[in-house]
Amino acid sequence: MARARAMFPLLALWLVAWSATACSSLDAMYLRVAPNIGNPIRTVAILPLVNNTNDVGAPQYVRDGLIVHLQALQYVV
Repeated sequence: MARARAMFPLLALWLVAWSATACSSLDAMYLRVAPNIGNPIRTVAILPLVNNTNDVGAPQYVRDGLIVHLQALQYVV
């Protein structure tokens, strides 16, 4: 029992550090990148996707994810 009490602060510290690093990586996905002046492509169209799965919302989920990532790269969607 004494050993478990001694390990609790260490475990709690590890859990806090792990959750802080896991949450901080989510913000990097939404950071905007400086535009590439040498890239001639300025506008990107996201076309409808064919749903080959049983998940009804899958195409919309993929489109929304593509839009977020492309807008972070300074493309007009």
